[in-house]
Amino acid sequence: QWTHPALYPDFNLQLNEQTPTEVLVQVQNFKPVLLPLNLVQEGARARQREIESLGLGALLGMMGMLIGVCAIHYLQSRSIDDAWYTAYTVLLLLVVAGSTGLTSRWLWPTSPVWANFAHMALPVVCLGATTLFVRHVTSLDVAYPRLAHVLYAVGLVSLPLALLTAAIDRHVADQVNGLYLAATPALIVLATVLTWRRGYAVSRWLCLAYVPQALAVLVLVAQ
Repeated sequence: QWTHPALYPDFNLQLNEQTPTEVLVQVQNFKPVLLPLNLVQEGARARQREIESLGLGALLGMMGMLIGVCAIHYLQSRSIDDAWYTAYTVLLLLVVAGSTGLTSRWLWPTSPVWANFAHMALPVVCLGATTLFVRHVTSLDVAYPRLAHVLYAVGLVSLPLALLTAAIDRHVADQVNGLYLAATPALIVLATVLTWRRGYAVSRWLCLAYVPQALAVLVLVAQ
């Protein structure tokens, strides 16, 4: 068990200052993983935890405000587009919270099976939703109908792919999801760049939003 809910697991150790102490840590994971170990004093770790909590709180707070604004727009307009975008921002919030371990800590702390499934499936579903969102916002089917069909198919396949994660071996699911997470951001960036070159103003902002996201996803997949 973690000593404190935080971005990284940490434990309190009572070490004897006079004699050497051997500490053994057992980590269970379905694949090899590199785990850096840091030994710090309790006061320094408390300050680090405060900074981590401040950063996560600010990020999740801004996303919560975005969800609230989208919900208000939907209540005012009753537009189906606003409803879908509100649901999309909620999904983004769940993915961010899941990647930091907060959902496993606060939403489903007693269900490790569901926590493992959500950790692998939610990013795939969110990336599929992002693909459909970019296709819709850029009106890709007007100038690039073939690419629009590809993005539509890639977006829809995220749902069965996420469900497949629960039915097949975790090693195989991890490899399949890795391929999807590596290829889909490239398609999203391609769509935004092509429509930006045709003078579509919103694509410039989409590039600023999704190019860093695509790079971050590719780094995570490579790791």
